[in-house]
Amino acid sequence: MASRKRKSKKAEDGLRSIALRGMGRGALWVGRMAGVPFMVVLIYVGGSWCLWQYAARGGVRPSDPKTDAASCPWLAPRDVAEINSAVRFGKRASMYDRDICNNVAERYRGNPWVERVVGVRRKFPNSVEVTLAVRKPFAYVRSNGRFILVDRSGCRLPVRSSAQSDGDYPTIEGIRGSAPATGRRWAGRPLQDALDLAGMLQRTLEGRGAAMRLAAVEVTEEKGSVDDLPQLMARTDSGMVIDWGSVSDTSTALFPSAEEKCRELERVLDEEVSDPAAIHSVVMRYKGMVTPTLRRGWTVSGPSGDAGGTGGGR
Repeated sequence: MASRKRKSKKAEDGLRSIALRGMGRGALWVGRMAGVPFMVVLIYVGGSWCLWQYAARGGVRPSDPKTDAASCPWLAPRDVAEINSAVRFGKRASMYDRDICNNVAERYRGNPWVERVVGVRRKFPNSVEVTLAVRKPFAYVRSNGRFILVDRSGCRLPVRSSAQSDGDYPTIEGIRGSAPATGRRWAGRPLQDALDLAGMLQRTLEGRGAAMRLAAVEVTEEKGSVDDLPQLMARTDSGMVIDWGSVSDTSTALFPSAEEKCRELERVLDEEVSDPAAIHSVVMRYKGMVTPTLRRGWTVSGPSGDAGGTGGGR
């Protein structure tokens, strides 16, 4: 009897030992499985922290962005250098700075040559790409005896004014008031209308020879007596005077629109004379009354033998 009890106890102890060993192996397996994602998270967090510290200490410092001078041939080397000097990254600059694109764009916007910042983007590993719309010289404005360079919108460019024009761009004359600061637009409609007319005439006269190149646009009156708009006259290199009148997109019973005037001027240059250089002046102000005046010694077919003769009149 006692022997049976001892055997039974041994069997119970063996079963208990087996159960404990099984539980230990299961706990170990569970612990291993739980430790895998924990280690992955730990490695990710640690790696991110190290990468951030490396970047914050200038390990991924971006190179300074540069303006492509080849795409802006009108810029002098000093102008290109001035634009590029707008952004100089310091030693602490980092590609991981969230505000780096906004900061770069803001610095470029302060340069008078920059019309607008088209886009700024980070390009890893270590560069910032910038796309700029750079202002292009369009005309000189003669103000107080000085020639001031402006772009198509009338914004004053950062070029020193001069006592005379170099002839590269047409001159706008008859503008009253003081010149704006560099990078600011000229106030008032007269200059804007004169620039619009210069653009239209350049397109109309293009390809008709060097003598027909637009030389100047003059504001003769700030307000006309009839249509209450600035009154303009233009002059080519050959000396031909274009009495334009006002610039308007609308057509009335008396005054043609600017588009109608351009078409009529093209007709006169193409059909009424064999050589546009023969025209001394042409009046474009009124509908149906375009009247070219020829130079002395010229007829509609070319130079006449009589130097004292004239061609058509008003």
